[in-house]
Amino acid sequence: KQSPYPLRPNMHRISSLSRTSICVAARSAFSARKYAIGQDITKSTNGDIQLADTQGKKYTVSSIFKGKKVVVMGVPGNTPVCTHYQIPSFTLHTPEIYDSGVDHILCVSILDCFSLKAWEVFDAEKNIKLLSDQEAHFTKAIGQAVEEYKHGVPRSIVTRRYSLIVDNGIITHENVEKEFTDFTVTDAGTILKQLGTKPKSHSKSH
Repeated sequence: KQSPYPLRPNMHRISSLSRTSICVAARSAFSARKYAIGQDITKSTNGDIQLADTQGKKYTVSSIFKGKKVVVMGVPGNTPVCTHYQIPSFTLHTPEIYDSGVDHILCVSILDCFSLKAWEVFDAEKNIKLLSDQEAHFTKAIGQAVEEYKHGVPRSIVTRRYSLIVDNGIITHENVEKEFTDFTVTDAGTILKQLGTKPKSHSKSH
């Protein structure tokens, strides 16, 4: 079966997602926030916010980012774009990312840790650490949280689709999609270019 990722379609066309309530969020807030560059994640979050892996083990923000170079992939939820495009793009290019001097690749979502476990099928080698920010404390601290509305009433917090390069706690690069259904700047290829590495061409799987 042909892999969808290399085709890079216009994600606005995924009507099944655009009709969901997740797209009722305040779209005007979706833009790259230039002031985030240079932000120290360990200070903005006080360093003690915790993220949980798929086994429920918790890690503080300080322990994750201090003294390390980390790539963060922020995913809104269990959507077609997350499952079939964004996450597979990173699993496809993990060797190049790590060869570029990166210590960890993280996938952060406000889904619970048990829901995240379903994505492990895309990463048999477990090169990407799936982390749950269920209370959205980390997501809010780095300014990637958006309030979801239904019938004009605040319903819940969702996260933008984003990616970051963080060096010793400092955000050096940030990419944010304009819409939940977009997949234009949060792919692994963009991260590799920002790391100064040309993405390798991978043949399509069958």
